[in-house]
Amino acid sequence: MTVRAGEIVGICGVSGSGKSTLLRLIADRETPTAGRMERGFERLGMVFQEPHLLPWLTAKDNVALVRRNGTEESRSAAADALTSVGLGHALDQYPAQLSGGMRQRVGIARALAAEPDLLLMDEPFSSLDYFTSMDLLELVRQRVLERHITVIFVSHDVRELVRLCDRVVVMGGSPGHLIDELPNPFPHGEREQHPGALARFEDKVLTAIRQG
Repeated sequence: MTVRAGEIVGICGVSGSGKSTLLRLIADRETPTAGRMERGFERLGMVFQEPHLLPWLTAKDNVALVRRNGTEESRSAAADALTSVGLGHALDQYPAQLSGGMRQRVGIARALAAEPDLLLMDEPFSSLDYFTSMDLLELVRQRVLERHITVIFVSHDVRELVRLCDRVVVMGGSPGHLIDELPNPFPHGEREQHPGALARFEDKVLTAIRQG
């Protein structure tokens, strides 16, 4: 599988097919036992299923951790990143003072503050309600397109995949392998204009997942 610069690639499949393992391999947290991994990126960002914020730090200080922590430059960059995700009013609030959706926005801001050229997202919206997840999905889409960031997005939610991703890669298990690679029939900006065709693409992805 090859991921092109600036592409948003979705990864889905049955449980145990190796989706999160694939992300760990890309992030160099695991070593492949066969084959090889070529990494062409310089800076990596990651958004987790849970934001993993340090409870004793404010939102701004949590984001500043990915910069040179403690410098005025890092705090200014953190404030800018939080403002870009709609949290300019919550810079000095602690995680316990934030809703689940706001905490996940902090996690997204932290990943963006690292100025990545590759962003890995491991089911980042699975714990959120539908409307919050769709709002954050659109936020991520806007930010990564603005900055031409390459994204690899793991999700069980086919609605998220077809709305965000340029291509959906379907994995099967026992052992983990690629079943199919499905290009999105519509570019960004046109997907919501074709709800019927988008629903058919969802069905196509679901059919491929069931084969796994």
